[in-house]
Amino acid sequence: MVSGVFSIAFDAVDAATPLRQFIGGEENLLVQTACHDSLSESPRFSPLVFFGPPGTGKSLLAEGLLRTWSSRRQGDEAQVTAITGADFARAYSHAVQTDSLDDLRERWRHSRRFFIDDVQTLATKSAAQHELAQLIDELSERNVVVLATMSTLPSEADGLATSLVSRLSGGLTVPVAPPGRDARRHIAGELARLYDLDMSEDSIDLLVDGDPSPFATAPELQHALSQLMLLSEQRHQPITPALVRTMLESTPPEQPSLRTICQITAKHFQVKSADLRGSSRRQSIAHARSVAMYLCRELTDSSFEQIGKFFGKRDHTTVMHACRQAVRRRAKDVAVDADCTLLLKKLTGAG
Repeated sequence: MVSGVFSIAFDAVDAATPLRQFIGGEENLLVQTACHDSLSESPRFSPLVFFGPPGTGKSLLAEGLLRTWSSRRQGDEAQVTAITGADFARAYSHAVQTDSLDDLRERWRHSRRFFIDDVQTLATKSAAQHELAQLIDELSERNVVVLATMSTLPSEADGLATSLVSRLSGGLTVPVAPPGRDARRHIAGELARLYDLDMSEDSIDLLVDGDPSPFATAPELQHALSQLMLLSEQRHQPITPALVRTMLESTPPEQPSLRTICQITAKHFQVKSADLRGSSRRQSIAHARSVAMYLCRELTDSSFEQIGKFFGKRDHTTVMHACRQAVRRRAKDVAVDADCTLLLKKLTGAG
């Protein structure tokens, strides 16, 4: 372990990455304290709000805490609620329209742990914000820990009601920063181990050095290692500092568009690209769609929200789930891994 670097391993975390732990350094010491408190027998802080830029691991932290808490208390998993801000607003609106609000409130209020992701998406939903503020009050009275993630401090989020900002700020707000150099180095080494890559210390150092760093977050480092693997295969060369330098100094290839990825993936699996963007749940189409979404995340800078919008206006959590499925299948199924490897090679030259 690098001096000053810590890791938090979660029980059965279901992440869209092979890295099943949060790795941080001095820039994220408060994260370590917050997680330790949340998993204690008597947590002191609720709500616990993780905030920061995309890719820093906010959702990984919250989901990991929920799953670890559930796994340590057999039978309690059914009493854990995890929902996005967008889905919270939709569920509330549907309950109002169908006169089932009491049933929805009853279900939410009997949670043993409650997690709401991307609270800032409630910015234009005043009624849903009021409902969430009341829910936090009632859960707090029952000593239920509320977890939340946001892109900014609650007080800096545009469009959030004062009452909701007050509730979210009443517990502990924890900034989640991009990893520092030591943490990035440890992340790169752990990813190389998980990918079974033979990388020297010098190669890892070269990959993570730089000010500003070209790969500032764990997803960006994962993407860089994927590019290194492809370059190594294409040139039939081991991953050396020279090969890392070649990747860093070369002009980045033009990213394939979401449409191109969709079309080439559909052709590979012998289905229609319109089906991948449609509502079909046939197993063959659903599998091809999850691979296409995974490739979109691997090969483009598009967010989960942008990918979901392209694939039939799906929610970002649907895209996250699809990517997780693709990662798991690629790790366990040789045929799926071969499909993904071939598509990656095709698409890196597809433009």
